[in-house]
Amino acid sequence: MTYIHHKVMAVTTDVEALYEAEEALVRGHWDDDRRLNMIPGGRAGYR
Repeated sequence: MTYIHHKVMAVTTDVEALYEAEEALVRGHWDDDRRLNMIPGGRAGYR
């Protein structure tokens, strides 16, 4: 890995909306071998 690029994808004051957005983003990129997430995002990561 040569670099890590960060991008703000959303801003919210609702924690449930935050978790749902994180789950959707991680799920959408799950097949990308470059992903950094080792578990599903949001509340799904707690299961």
